[in-house]
Amino acid sequence: MNQLLDTYYSLFTDFVRFYAPNLNKCLQLQTFSVIDRYSDLSSIQLNKSIRDYNKPYFYSRSWENNNYNKSKITYDYPALVVFQNSFLKNINPDNELVSTTTYNLEIGVVDTFVQDCLDCRSDYCRDRTHTEIYRDTGHLLDALFAYMQKVKAYNVVTSDGEFLTYKHSSYIKWLEDQGKITSYTIDRGKSHAFDRLWRMSLAGNLQGQWWSGGQDNLRGTFISLQVRSNYCPEYTPKYYDTGSAQLFLDQNCCT
Repeated sequence: MNQLLDTYYSLFTDFVRFYAPNLNKCLQLQTFSVIDRYSDLSSIQLNKSIRDYNKPYFYSRSWENNNYNKSKITYDYPALVVFQNSFLKNINPDNELVSTTTYNLEIGVVDTFVQDCLDCRSDYCRDRTHTEIYRDTGHLLDALFAYMQKVKAYNVVTSDGEFLTYKHSSYIKWLEDQGKITSYTIDRGKSHAFDRLWRMSLAGNLQGQWWSGGQDNLRGTFISLQVRSNYCPEYTPKYYDTGSAQLFLDQNCCT
């Protein structure tokens, strides 16, 4: 997976994990999942496995509370989900910047619609109509964009060494207060680059849609987002004796 996307997914995980509690559970995000397609919302465990543990592609508050039980992956709604719809690649062989890839992402929040509930008046979450779920999931999605505006690049010092990381400004301060990091400084150059790429993704009007489906009778709000990432690979070959292999061929393909 592309490194920039992994950074985004790690930040989305933080966003969900530390989302403020609410008396109404449907107003607190419970799960984050990178999915392959909309149909994964009808798959067992959102098509996730134990291999997703401690990786930025899946987080479940319920699973964390169950100490990441290896035999049973649990999750709840509302869930923040994202998948790569397609991508465009621009190859530039005459420059150090070998390629630029633009990823077309679908980012959304989905929640369960309770069908034909006759005893729900005292339960805000179960009593909601389609329209109210679309409204609430839209607000949760808006909160994600507000969160990303406060992300910066930090050089942090811990007992294990020094690291570059991207975190929300209040989260990095909390880590210092808890003694999890010794000190930190803002890397302004990388912060500016990160902010510029994110703002480029948000430029113009974003296409949105309301969605319904999935095995849990889901309703949700999705937007389409383009993420641009540059790739500058370094290739260093390692030569060895090829023995009897033919080294030179008479090739006149271009004359």
